[in-house]
This record gives sequence, structure tokens and C-alpha cells, in this order.
Amino acid sequence: MAAEAQQMIFLTARLRGDSRVRRIMERYIFYTDYVLNQIQEMLHLKKEKKLKNIEGMQYQRVIEGEPRLSALMTRYAKNLSSLYGLVAGRFAEQPK
Repeated sequence: MAAEAQQMIFLTARLRGDSRVRRIMERYIFYTDYVLNQIQEMLHLKKEKKLKNIEGMQYQRVIEGEPRLSALMTRYAKNLSSLYGLVAGRFAEQPK
């Protein structure tokens, strides 16, 4: 996931002047931060930071005209989802 994040940063930096890509990436980052924060809570880890409210925010992991960036966003999101499932499943199995 770290390699995917680095590649997304590189590709996004290349598109610095495209405000449409910037807005989509900001929302994507807010969502991924939110999920990572939930994983940290389940693991009883200290939260990184206070996150913005994502309620009502449009989420997308595909950017029209940017197939490489979209593929990275999709792969990262799938890996994050798998990580969330693993952690949630682990804590669901533990006796209370």
C-alpha cells in the first residue's frame, strides 16, 4: 500500500494544475483517512489526527482520463478494504 501511495503522489504531482483531479484526490484521501482511522480505533491505537466529516461527500476512485492514477486508487482502496475486513474479523472473533 505504501508503494501505491507513493505512485499516486507522483502522478498527482504531475497533474498539479488540474483542479478537478485535485478535488477528487482530496475527497479520496479524506475517505481513506477515515477508514484507516477506524482500523486504528479497532486496534486501540492512537488516532493520527481529527478527520473531516465525510458524510455526504462524493467518493470515487476513478478519474476520467487518468487510467494509471485510477488503477492505483482502485488497488489501494481494495487493499484498504481487505485490511479493514481482516481487522474487523479479528475483533469480531474475540470473546468479550
